[in-house]
Amino acid sequence: MSNAISRRFLCLSLMLVAVGWSGSLNLVNAAGTKAGRAEGTISAVNLTTSTVGITTQQGTVVQVKVTSATKIERNGRRVPLSGLRIGDRGQARFDAATSIATKVESVGP
Repeated sequence: MSNAISRRFLCLSLMLVAVGWSGSLNLVNAAGTKAGRAEGTISAVNLTTSTVGITTQQGTVVQVKVTSATKIERNGRRVPLSGLRIGDRGQARFDAATSIATKVESVGP
């Protein structure tokens, strides 16, 4: 492998390790805002406040806000916020500054 490819592979590997280690990651998106990502277990769904809690493997709870623009899926199908189930494996992509989710996905029985 060339040095450039080796460096890219190393950077990507380190990023994947960081995500696996913490369960969440903040990146800068094309608009220049920090984009967050959380992965773990759906631990809370609040229909009153339109929020979802995701508990990472390390026990950190990441709470995101859901809006009408948020894409919500369970088992690969679009669902309303009420369609998410506590205990499902879940992940969310969100604006790290506002905690507003662009996408929340979950998989469960």
